[in-house]
Amino acid sequence: MDWELTGRGWSTCSIRVDDQVIKISASYLSDALKSLIKSACDLTVGSSSAFAHLSQEPGCTRIFLSGAGLGGADRVYLQIVRFGGSSGDDMTWSEGRVVFAGVVSLSAFVGSVRRTARAVLDTWGESGYLEQWGMPFPMERLNALNQVLESRPM
Repeated sequence: MDWELTGRGWSTCSIRVDDQVIKISASYLSDALKSLIKSACDLTVGSSSAFAHLSQEPGCTRIFLSGAGLGGADRVYLQIVRFGGSSGDDMTWSEGRVVFAGVVSLSAFVGSVRRTARAVLDTWGESGYLEQWGMPFPMERLNALNQVLESRPM
């Protein structure tokens, strides 16, 4: 996974699964990196499902994760869905287009989110991130993920 700040208030998230790369743009309309880190943290503390919301203009992409760790397995069902017109709570599933669906390693997904967030922080620093993204770097979320992974290694 890679996260690139591409312009003031814009980023591109690239998710690699096997030989496929899914690119998702995100705008400042939502705190996309924070949402992604939160989804990884939720899965790590025992939730069997989570999602991340990445706003675009117009529309949004949601990353749905479900069935995490069921039966003790290190896997999660990953579904990336693009919604074209709306990005609010009034979206319906029928408005979405599945961009990717498949099973991935839970520990690999969580680890890639952690490494990606750390790489963004190392590249931009907190002040550079704030200037480029328009919102503070989600340090509390990253610290929470780090703490959970230290107490519950995957």
